[in-house]
Amino acid sequence: PALTQIPPQRQPGSPYMHITVVGLSHNTAPVEIRERLSIAEHTMEVSLQRLRADDQVLEASILSTCNRLEIYTLLRHPEQGVTAVGTFLSEQSGLDLVELTPHLFTYHHEEAVAHLLRVAAGLDSLVLGEGQILSQVKKMVRLGQEHRSIGPILNRLLNQAVSTGKRVRTETNLGTGAVSISSAAVELAQLKVGQGRGLDELVSLDQEQVAVVGAGRMSKLLGERAFSSDTDKLVTFTMTESGGAIRPLQNPWEISELMKRVRAKRPQVIVEIGTAKGGTLFLFCQHAAENATIISLDLPYGRNGGGYPRWKEGLYRKFAKAGQKLHLVRADSHLDQTRRTIERLLNGRPIDILMIDADHSYEGVRRDYTLYSPLLAADGFIALHDVIPNRFDPEIEVHRFWDELKVAHDTEELVADYGQGNLGIGIVRPRIAALAPAAPHRHKRVI
Repeated sequence: PALTQIPPQRQPGSPYMHITVVGLSHNTAPVEIRERLSIAEHTMEVSLQRLRADDQVLEASILSTCNRLEIYTLLRHPEQGVTAVGTFLSEQSGLDLVELTPHLFTYHHEEAVAHLLRVAAGLDSLVLGEGQILSQVKKMVRLGQEHRSIGPILNRLLNQAVSTGKRVRTETNLGTGAVSISSAAVELAQLKVGQGRGLDELVSLDQEQVAVVGAGRMSKLLGERAFSSDTDKLVTFTMTESGGAIRPLQNPWEISELMKRVRAKRPQVIVEIGTAKGGTLFLFCQHAAENATIISLDLPYGRNGGGYPRWKEGLYRKFAKAGQKLHLVRADSHLDQTRRTIERLLNGRPIDILMIDADHSYEGVRRDYTLYSPLLAADGFIALHDVIPNRFDPEIEVHRFWDELKVAHDTEELVADYGQGNLGIGIVRPRIAALAPAAPHRHKRVI
């Protein structure tokens, strides 16, 4: 649509408030034009003030990404307001409005709202369903609130857009597969390498020399994505290269085997009981689905993994990928109230993978299992840590409860060496009706 196009229901001079979006994107403008209109976060306050300085602009919010610049406004009069926004864009880019206008789109009322919802859902992205755009829409809301450029109308609209984007990623499969430019680039490279080997499939880039040309966040994401599918490398990073800051309290081989099973499942919902140093949480985020919900529960302060310092919450939140939702819950997992909190966060969705690694007493691990295993999906599994007898700490009694589970359920043990005297990961796939010890069962050891 042309920059000054006015929908028939609102003619120039109308006294009604008018929702409008004016912008450009990868669909309408080449990169050299988009670069001229990029607005950095540290200059956002000044830009919003300039927009709001015009008496035609009642509310304003700016969405600025590498692929789009969109200005959402509540205008006093549509024609004069759109002209004011066009003038701002011309001054911002240094381009004459006549030169800039062919690259701009303008939507009003229902069309503006529909466009915003499509953007938040990832339907207007270069890579369909990519997850970063929802985070960018959230940032637009936050900046508009912080700089007081939005009022009740845009605030409600933008928050509704965020909710819509979340629902799309929760209730559809749109976020599966490659969900960003960087991940799509890596998958294309994997496909091309595979085809070069005579295989029509994605192959690992582990043995390839990969050069990333460029700078900035997307190049960093590309480098991370190129190797993020290698479970052993990720485990090595947490065990040694992180300086111990997020080291999993696990045996490297055992946690690597568990994560390979997690990756194969691509879970949508993970609940971890026992955050500790955050190493296992980091690995869960890297191996879960791109749009997964991950809940990590730990005591505010406590023994055997509880009580990580408050400053680490900011670090842990950075583990989540762009499309993932991470909840850090500080509470006693044994309380019914805590279970209700987890159920509220799940919002009716079953748990695909439940990790129990907190209170290591017999009563404690049994309580966690009893409270949270009913929330498991029919095809989900539960992982328990320290399932072999611990000769170093008699208070760790997980093995006693684990022996009971092996009687009634299908189980699998991931143990590097049964002579190691501690650790070991047990995987149980509960049977809905398997409560009697005499029920048939399968037990598998992996060494």
